[in-house]
Amino acid sequence: MSAVFIHGFLGLPQDWSPLFEGRRIDLWKEVSPLKFSNLSDAGKKLSEIIPGEKLTLVGYSLGGRIALHWPQDQWHRIAKMILISVHGGLSLSSEKKARQQQDEKWAERFLNDSWNEVIRDWNTQEVFLADAVRPQRKEMDYDRAALSAALTNWSLGGQEEQFFRLSSAPFSISYCHGLYDAKFSKYAEQLQKNGSALSFRSFEAGHSFHLSHTQELAEMISAARLT
Repeated sequence: MSAVFIHGFLGLPQDWSPLFEGRRIDLWKEVSPLKFSNLSDAGKKLSEIIPGEKLTLVGYSLGGRIALHWPQDQWHRIAKMILISVHGGLSLSSEKKARQQQDEKWAERFLNDSWNEVIRDWNTQEVFLADAVRPQRKEMDYDRAALSAALTNWSLGGQEEQFFRLSSAPFSISYCHGLYDAKFSKYAEQLQKNGSALSFRSFEAGHSFHLSHTQELAEMISAARLT
């Protein structure tokens, strides 16, 4: 069973520890938001560049949201999906509008502001405050136009709720979140209360725990690939 790892916004393939054995997707080169203007098209492209069957898709944040859009006619190729700090979609139109407006502001900043200033402000968002590791991000590693496009084209505000769509999927989905990530702990609790068919796993960590709890997460992924 092959594992595929999909990083999040500002992520890079090397974010995944060597303990995570498998294919590391580079969204910025392989599924560029400059070419794929919505999450459905990005999910379709993802399915096209990954060969094989019995796949374990491991997605963090934005990468997980793209994994959620893997096309239904290719569901038979997936054995398991492991989601790390991933939102399945907002319910209220007011929430969607507010998120789109927020992402548009960030998109403008990533395109035009001082790199050091925008990275500083991005990292001080509440969702990241409990992270034990925040990697240094260098401007030279990115196309700023692509980062800006990811925020608008792949905004959570434009995403339809995906967990309902995946309720009939023939593969299992494990939802992982950090206990010290207040936003996603609350979201995971809501999913459980709503009777979601997902299985849940929490880590004593913040939002980006794949960077700090590599051994624990790697063991979980290895066990999942053997079952």
